[in-house]
Amino acid sequence: MRFNFTTIYGLHTIGDRRGLWHELRLIQKDQAGPWLAMRDFNTVLNIEDRINGNQIHESEVKDFKNFMNDYHMAELRSIGAKYTWSNNSVSIKIDRGVSNTEWMLKYPHFDIIIMAPCFSDHSPLAIRLEDHQKKTYRPFRFFNVIAE
Repeated sequence: MRFNFTTIYGLHTIGDRRGLWHELRLIQKDQAGPWLAMRDFNTVLNIEDRINGNQIHESEVKDFKNFMNDYHMAELRSIGAKYTWSNNSVSIKIDRGVSNTEWMLKYPHFDIIIMAPCFSDHSPLAIRLEDHQKKTYRPFRFFNVIAE
């Protein structure tokens, strides 16, 4: 199994994160094959990614959405908690895994597990390969009695 992996740490302001999007675009241009980028993007992607706190504005998500659309990236399915960061009054999903089309085609059974936070205000993320047991098919049997 071969793939490219990038771990992310996004800075706290929209302006400071512009460097992240620029670097990811450069990395993406050099990608050949499946690519997974995951961890702390430090920004939301969707309006439902924050409860309590300030309202989400388009300017917060624009750069992330543009990157995702421009490079045909998709968020991996996540299991566990909905939000990955909390200060006990505001909860936000700012940690996630995103992948390119090649990843989705080659590894469609991977999930991101959002675990309970231990020593940080962020939830750790793990990659899980979904267990897909081979289906066993019984042979088709035709009973002549039914036809009669």
